[in-house]
Amino acid sequence: MIFEFSFDPTAYEDQRALGIKDISNTLTIVLVNNSSLLVDGIRVINIPKNFVELVLPYWENAFEVPNYGLVYSSWYQTLQTKTLEEFWKGAKPFGFLGLS
Repeated sequence: MIFEFSFDPTAYEDQRALGIKDISNTLTIVLVNNSSLLVDGIRVINIPKNFVELVLPYWENAFEVPNYGLVYSSWYQTLQTKTLEEFWKGAKPFGFLGLS
């Protein structure tokens, strides 16, 4: 089973996303039923440190881009035409979520 997570680090004005560098490399996933709005599950996983090192500079720079959320959303929409196989072909393995 494969899930896609879209993430805009500027969604939180307090820049809490950058805490992944110094505070914790964990990700809490809350599964919410979109019909009942009840929480169906909660998982806490580790994000591989080499992945954190890769994305952190991009997340830090995002706060310098005016209207980053809109820019990101527009870019993300362009990805919807691609298949999962296209992403896998260009991907670089970094480890698995849940392992440090």
